[in-house]
Amino acid sequence: MCSAHGNMYAVIKAILKINEGLESGGGRELLPELIDEDMEIVKEAAQMICEAKKKYLVSAD
Repeated sequence: MCSAHGNMYAVIKAILKINEGLESGGGRELLPELIDEDMEIVKEAAQMICEAKKKYLVSAD
């Protein structure tokens, strides 16, 4: 996540949008926004988080 051009705040917000459907806007002003090339990093991080949740969190079903 640190290797993206955009700031970490913007990366985390994009991950939350992918994984949770949470739309919370972009990053903070004056900090670098995500660029198109960052989306591969965001998608990979989002997938890693999903896999970790499946592996380590107990379902309440």
